[in-house]
Amino acid sequence: MTKLKLMSVRSGVSIGLLVVVALSVAGSSCLRRASLGTAEDVVVRRYRYNIDEDRNLVRVFGEVSNTGDGHVPAIVVKIVVRDRRYNKTGENIITLENIKPGERRTFSQTVTSHGGASKVECQVMEPADVE
Repeated sequence: MTKLKLMSVRSGVSIGLLVVVALSVAGSSCLRRASLGTAEDVVVRRYRYNIDEDRNLVRVFGEVSNTGDGHVPAIVVKIVVRDRRYNKTGENIITLENIKPGERRTFSQTVTSHGGASKVECQVMEPADVE
């Protein structure tokens, strides 16, 4: 082989190796961006509720936000209704799926109250942790 052809083959191999390394680095950074978050990354930003004493219902409206860097596949918002003595009088859940990083998501749910309703609590949980 002539000197010119040999240099050309070496250059082609070097460029090929550089392309493979660049694609590997780009692929690993894409994987980091597509990482999964957990329920701990999702917070209840705000909620309000309406107590319908005639029907023993509590209507809850709220908003959660994914504060993490990863996409959260699914979470459960557990809503607990309590009376004036802090006894649990009702409970319901709602599942929210595919929450992107930084995304805010609204929810609404109706809870049947078995007794008086005075206070409502909302808690974010992993779906596997629901009793």
